[in-house]
Amino acid sequence: MRQRGSSDLLRVQTGESICLNCSMRNRYEVAEYHLRSGELDLLISAEKDRNRNSRTSGSVTGEKGGNITLTCEFEASEISDISLSSRSQDIPVRQEKNSSGRIFKKGDCDIVIKDLVFRDAGTYILRVYYHNDQPKNRTYHLHIHDEITVKKGKPLKLDVLLSNADKVETNSSGVWKEIWNRISRVQDDHLSDSDGNLTIKEFMKHDEGTYRVLDYEGKTLITVTIIGVRNSVDV
Repeated sequence: MRQRGSSDLLRVQTGESICLNCSMRNRYEVAEYHLRSGELDLLISAEKDRNRNSRTSGSVTGEKGGNITLTCEFEASEISDISLSSRSQDIPVRQEKNSSGRIFKKGDCDIVIKDLVFRDAGTYILRVYYHNDQPKNRTYHLHIHDEITVKKGKPLKLDVLLSNADKVETNSSGVWKEIWNRISRVQDDHLSDSDGNLTIKEFMKHDEGTYRVLDYEGKTLITVTIIGVRNSVDV
């Protein structure tokens, strides 16, 4: 990892384990991206705890188009402010439910995300600030699922290739099989990818099943169950 004013080149072989030392004195989050065809691909990210008041709440699952709540469960008294971030980016949080925007505060420090879309999937860090005290952090992993139907012979476009997506797998054959990854891209000629979309060029019976998108840590970001329906001319 590069530090300001220096650049180191590390040569490794496939399958070899490496250790990257990261010095973070003043910043609490750092990330590196690769710009490719107008898209930013997340290469690596790291976070430094601001204090010991950190909690991990595990996974939160929501349905595309639905709502979820990130519960903070911290002491409500003397809260001065809250902040939410994901992928090293601050996320604006509205103070009122009826205000414009999909993300707003509920109660003292809970966060509601409504009208979920696939790009909402990933890791979130909620920071709760107190008067005259250190902030407290809570980490969430948001997984989004959906179920869709498609006619046989029609193309199907899935907007699931997020910047933090590492691979896509399907169990349409009965076992999990990788069909896309960040480096090699699509693994089958009847698939294509562009502008964050994975497209099945001509959906067939053998394409039915569940598709899952995994991040760089192997955590599930998105699952989509695809059900094929017959055309009216099919016997």
